[in-house]
Amino acid sequence: PPNPHRTMARRAAALALAAAALSVSPAQSLYEDSEHVVALDKESFTTLVENTQDPWIVHPYDPESDNDNLLAGELAKVTESIVNGFGVKMGAVDCSDDRLKKWCKRESLRSMDPTLLAFLAPPVKNPYRKRMSRAAAMLRPQGGAINSRGLKRTVLEALPDHTKPLEGSTGVQGIVDSLDANQDGPGRAHLMFISERKKTSPMLKAVAMSLRDRAVDVWTVNTEDADLALEDLGYIVADEDRGEAFDGPVLILMDPAGEWSTFEGDHGDREAIVEWVAEHSEEVPPETTSDDAEEDGAAAKDASPAAGDTNDLYKIDAKVYKEQVIKGKPAWVVVFVPAGQTVEEAVPEWQAMIAKGGGQLDLAWVSCDDSAELCKEKNVSDAVVLEAWPYGVDEKEDYGAEPFFASDAGKAIDAAGNTVPEIFQRATDPSDMEVQGFVSLSMHEKKMAMIVLSKKNDVGLSLRLLAEDFIKDMTMLFVSQPSAELQQQFGARKLPRIVLLTPTSDTLDYDKMRPDGKAEVAMSVYNPKLFRGYKFEGLKAFVMNSMAQKDMGSAIAADQQRKKIFENRHGRDYDIVNPLFGDESDLPPLEVNVGSRLLEMTPDLSDDFDHCSKSQPCAMLLTDGLISSRQVDLLEEVKEKVGARVPINWAHADGACHRDFAEAFDSHEMLPAFVVWSGKKSFYSRYVGGFNVDDMADFVKSSMRGGGRSIATAGKPTMEDVGVCARESGDDDEAAEEPAEVDPELDDLMAEIRAEEEAEARRLQEEVEREQKERKAKDKEEKAEADKKKKRK
Repeated sequence: PPNPHRTMARRAAALALAAAALSVSPAQSLYEDSEHVVALDKESFTTLVENTQDPWIVHPYDPESDNDNLLAGELAKVTESIVNGFGVKMGAVDCSDDRLKKWCKRESLRSMDPTLLAFLAPPVKNPYRKRMSRAAAMLRPQGGAINSRGLKRTVLEALPDHTKPLEGSTGVQGIVDSLDANQDGPGRAHLMFISERKKTSPMLKAVAMSLRDRAVDVWTVNTEDADLALEDLGYIVADEDRGEAFDGPVLILMDPAGEWSTFEGDHGDREAIVEWVAEHSEEVPPETTSDDAEEDGAAAKDASPAAGDTNDLYKIDAKVYKEQVIKGKPAWVVVFVPAGQTVEEAVPEWQAMIAKGGGQLDLAWVSCDDSAELCKEKNVSDAVVLEAWPYGVDEKEDYGAEPFFASDAGKAIDAAGNTVPEIFQRATDPSDMEVQGFVSLSMHEKKMAMIVLSKKNDVGLSLRLLAEDFIKDMTMLFVSQPSAELQQQFGARKLPRIVLLTPTSDTLDYDKMRPDGKAEVAMSVYNPKLFRGYKFEGLKAFVMNSMAQKDMGSAIAADQQRKKIFENRHGRDYDIVNPLFGDESDLPPLEVNVGSRLLEMTPDLSDDFDHCSKSQPCAMLLTDGLISSRQVDLLEEVKEKVGARVPINWAHADGACHRDFAEAFDSHEMLPAFVVWSGKKSFYSRYVGGFNVDDMADFVKSSMRGGGRSIATAGKPTMEDVGVCARESGDDDEAAEEPAEVDPELDDLMAEIRAEEEAEARRLQEEVEREQKERKAKDKEEKAEADKKKKRK
């Protein structure tokens, strides 16, 4: 006879399959009102995003996340204007899909809730994974709040700037040189935007991106420089029209023949501008290799299409070589490939060069099949010629390029990279005092401070380029061979260690200072696994992500008020002295404190673990699986209820995955659990009761005042790497609301403790009020006595 339980199971499975077949894809459900968002899976993500140069904004989401739903709803309001107005492509990936879960995790697509990724850098072939990849910058809404206006501004601020400022005779001469009719390839046109703006507008950035397939250079010209620069280029304006022509904003174009035209349309219409430029410029022909020239693609069987695409990205012609390599500021390594050869045939280390210098140095190759005249000038015949050009325009004029053989490709990369200047400080005495002084000065200058702890004495190319790229927003201190105390302070179990300290609204606010009298700064720790190593693009994405997450503007909003507070308290001017040069600062020392963020207890984030086990106490939620968005919100609300004055860190750990860790708090059988843990004293207090904000906040305050029951930890809590946890997802939203097992006696005890605490709080309040009344009465008596003395005189 049929088994009824098996029959019911089969029916349930059939119903589940039918429901899955009829369900609407999550990408459509989150963005059903927007036809401009592309639903991406693993294959389309690789084809459309990673293998192209198109700018992409991708939202990897979980349809069950409230934050993702909020982000999708607000983003849908501005998607059409971003896509049509600025040429940015938008996509979404459902990381809750069983087919995409592991892929999303492996690619680190969804590392925060919510996550918005910007793919703006050109694709580069990873020599180890043998496929194309693009560096991604994590975008966070400006100001922290998720709203359509802030999201649009965040996206537009992230657009890469492919324009060039037209400054001085060097830039003008570069354009003049490009008019040489004897140069190979299409003649280049020059689009110039004249305005008073010091910063490139998002629209002009979008125009420059849209013109990548045309022989056009986009320049920004300040109105103060326009008169002289444009007259040198032959742009003649009648005296009566001169003021109007150079006041701006004006969009003019010089075609390859040197003829001028002016755009009369709307400067906010990207498509109209691009169409107008296309009428006066030439299309850049697709680059080809010798393999592509063979019929039927016979040779393509041995060559990876992705590798060919990558090589084309680095290929330049004679014009680019003379305009950008010789006359530009960046350091370059250029490979001249003899006729009849591909770059990989001529230089076997080519892919290794991309891995080492791609995304950091400007790397390029010239084919002597296409640029015969230039190769003739360089005396390239059968042997490969490599040139390492130094950083800086003047250096190039003074020293020229250093030649290398093909076998010394790595040395060429190092030679060019070593010319990038060191725009940072080195710690002469790697002590805590010097680092604190550096941080203090940076914070008071309203700049981020990057601390690099390293075993080596040499600073890598990536860091030197990073310091130069963010010179206006960030200072950098390189500490070689740091002391053990300094390593411990920054949670460095191994080196290198890179931390970024960012000023917040509380950094210099005396009213929000911690009870120990030390101010706080926000700290971000560089995770090489998340950003794929220590390459420049990963480091840059890390800094941009930190800038987007921290509202740096709020750090300087109340500066005048802080000055008044200081002057009133100290009776002297608010004066910032540089402590690095031996002077004593009038301001309190700045101490790194991580109480403003949720720490994650995992083996990979050893610094977070150390903050709880070795630093100040931690209020920690032990979850039954991965923490859910509702549990994160619960912790945040409790943290806000407790307040910033209580010196405690906030953390969460997967108790189901790290069972031994949860067992140290006797909580492995009753997850989720909430504890206050003092790693220094090896004691903890366990919360008993329902998971609600008020009771949990009272528990934390009581524990920090010594109330509640202190329990010794069962051994020293450790966080071991257990590999892949048996449970893939622990986003059990209901678990956060269900009460743990309640012991009636403990419940009564907690009620008595709360009653005692409330009585103590009332007593203290009454004592404060009584002292205030006595002080007022005493002041009144003293004033009356003083008045009597005046009358007697």
